[in-house]
Amino acid sequence: MSNLFTMCFIENNNQLLLQKRTKKPFIGLWNAPGGKVEAYESPIEACKREVQEETGLDLGKVHFRGIITVTNKSRKRSD
Repeated sequence: MSNLFTMCFIENNNQLLLQKRTKKPFIGLWNAPGGKVEAYESPIEACKREVQEETGLDLGKVHFRGIITVTNKSRKRSD
């Protein structure tokens, strides 16, 4: 399983495309289109594929803007 994901921010006329999540986790929250990077593709290829799958948009030129590191570790608390 890949640990690399894309988050694709699409701007048009000062508007940002967001989607309301319909699946777990984070149902009902807003997020940018994106998803897993497959073993055979670059992050830019994955961005284009995920945006097409999720929105139907075919992106032309994509600009890489940076890397975000997210950790999601469950910790048991002793109360």
